[in-house]
Amino acid sequence: WLSTGLFPQEIMIGLPSVSTIERIKICTANVRVVTLEISETMKGTDFKEVFEVELDRRPPGRKRQRYVSSSISTKKFNAQYLRFRFHSGWKAFAAMYSVEAEGAPIEHIVSSS
Repeated sequence: WLSTGLFPQEIMIGLPSVSTIERIKICTANVRVVTLEISETMKGTDFKEVFEVELDRRPPGRKRQRYVSSSISTKKFNAQYLRFRFHSGWKAFAAMYSVEAEGAPIEHIVSSS
């Protein structure tokens, strides 16, 4: 994803099923403030904010590196949709190169009566 300026902007990612997520890792360039919102619904409605974070302009000690890889630990949460909102950038153009969501699908247990 690459912005052309004019914040805020957003990306929504749908998972195959509701999953328990333990950690989010994103690789970005020039993204300053990002919020993660989640939805457990099949239609991707009723979003709740999980976190908002201000990212470093560059990795500490690396003046020439353009990409920032951020691993964000949160309390476990269940989600089928992840919505990233980019509120501001360090420059007019910002990018997100990758997203990793660590966790596992929730298995639905059917009880027989």
